[in-house]
Amino acid sequence: MKDKNKEDKIKINPLVNLPTSIDEIINNAVAVIVTHLSPDHYDNAAKKVLLKYVKTVV
Repeated sequence: MKDKNKEDKIKINPLVNLPTSIDEIINNAVAVIVTHLSPDHYDNAAKKVLLKYVKTVV
């Protein structure tokens, strides 16, 4: 039997609409500090965008 609650907990970031585009948000960033790598804060989409545009320190 599948764990329905586990399936319901999988969410895609961002969980809410951003007030502006991701490009505009990171446009002026020179670096990003990632304090931990939990997938609810630093998912594959974030990795692709951040690693492409700014220095990222993990």
